[in-house]
Amino acid sequence: MKNILYRIRILSFFSIIIFTFIITALINSCTEQVSVSPPDEPPPNGTLFIDSNPRGAHIYLDGKDRRRITPDSLTWLETNNYSVALKLDLYRDTSITTSVVEGEKSEYFVDYTKNPLMRGKINCNAKPYGSSIFINGQPTGKVTPSILTDLLPGYYTIRFEQNNYRDDSVTVVVRSSYTVEAKTTLVDTTVWANFSIQTSSIPTNYLTCIIKDKNGVLWIGTEDKGLLKFDGNTWVTFTPGNSLLQDVRVSSFSFDSDGVLWVGNKYGLFLLGDNFSRKYNDPFNHPLTDSDVKAIATFNDSLVYIATNITTVYSAIDYYGYRFWVIKTRNQYGLPNDYFTSAAIDKNGTLYTGTSLSGMIIGGSQLLNTSNSNILGNKVSAITADPIGGVWIGFKSGIAAGTGISYYNGTFQSKYVLQSNNNTNSIYVDNNNVKWVGTDAGLVEFTTEADIKTYNKESTGLNMNDVRGVVNDNIGRIWIATYGGGLILKKK
Repeated sequence: MKNILYRIRILSFFSIIIFTFIITALINSCTEQVSVSPPDEPPPNGTLFIDSNPRGAHIYLDGKDRRRITPDSLTWLETNNYSVALKLDLYRDTSITTSVVEGEKSEYFVDYTKNPLMRGKINCNAKPYGSSIFINGQPTGKVTPSILTDLLPGYYTIRFEQNNYRDDSVTVVVRSSYTVEAKTTLVDTTVWANFSIQTSSIPTNYLTCIIKDKNGVLWIGTEDKGLLKFDGNTWVTFTPGNSLLQDVRVSSFSFDSDGVLWVGNKYGLFLLGDNFSRKYNDPFNHPLTDSDVKAIATFNDSLVYIATNITTVYSAIDYYGYRFWVIKTRNQYGLPNDYFTSAAIDKNGTLYTGTSLSGMIIGGSQLLNTSNSNILGNKVSAITADPIGGVWIGFKSGIAAGTGISYYNGTFQSKYVLQSNNNTNSIYVDNNNVKWVGTDAGLVEFTTEADIKTYNKESTGLNMNDVRGVVNDNIGRIWIATYGGGLILKKK
């Protein structure tokens, strides 16, 4: 037992010695490895404060966007010369070179309003000349044409006023050192009136065709609101929701000799009489093999001719009072890659059909195009008969088609009354034998080639650059259906 205790004491003694040795070695090792570095240099502490009038300019330092806007400070700058640029929307960029000293605060202020180069101009060029000019609701004391000068950059509303003309406004953006144009044409209210969703109860501005009935009531096709009836005061709307009309887009229509209105749309025919309505090409009645109606022409004794996308349909009433249908496809005409676009019947009952690529078909059999006749083009888009027995033909734009229209009365005559490369949408001949040509660049009126007038946004102030149909009423006024500008009335 004594030996065991003795051995334990010996081991404890040696453990204490070894532990003390290890601690001493570690302390000596740490003491030898510790070194002292010189203190870090303090960061630069120069400051540059930048402000501007108006505020909100983006600050660039030596060409780099510091992602700060005035008023703000740039800090931690060394003593040095710096290039500072300010960029403010609509204003000229401003640059300076400034000095910064460490430990000090430098300040830089830009007053844009004091620099004449920051100003801009507005060229007020509204017609008719002599119209009074207002800027942001305040009178300028000037009339058109005039230039408003010394204007700070920004948005300005310029209003023009003239007796017997409708006031009009233009909003323009003024930039430093630039002249912006405020240009418009005021509407002569003694000549024009318009019915749009902004000025009337008409349900849409996108009209596709127009016709009048025997009482002078207007019937108007639309792109998206069905069929409209307008007596000069009240609008009546026929849609798939309240009538047998199959689609909200009306493509064409015509009155037959019984006063029944035949309305064409993508899904067939809608008939509307005084005391009835009917539709063809519904699930229970399929006289049309192709229901996409493009044009309708009518003649005496309730003869109706219908041009669809790929067929022509002749319909009449037989001796027993029933209506029969004769259908002919484009393949039977030898036009497999074509489709029908338009149709008209002259005063002698001769039928004319327009095609999209191949010219015009006369009488259901004779095809006339640029290869066998003097017709201006093959892309026929509109045909209308006149009171003396001829027909007027309009075209989609092309090599020759955009330069005019053709007149056919046994032979072709070319009438160069349109601007180059305009599509003809419609042709109307009024009671005075005046021709009205609706195009995608406005309305053309002429009696002869020496007496041509063009009406569009620039000349009238009205949105009538895309005219789809024209008709005159019982007192000689002209009603114009536009695509985008609503219904327009030419009073005289």
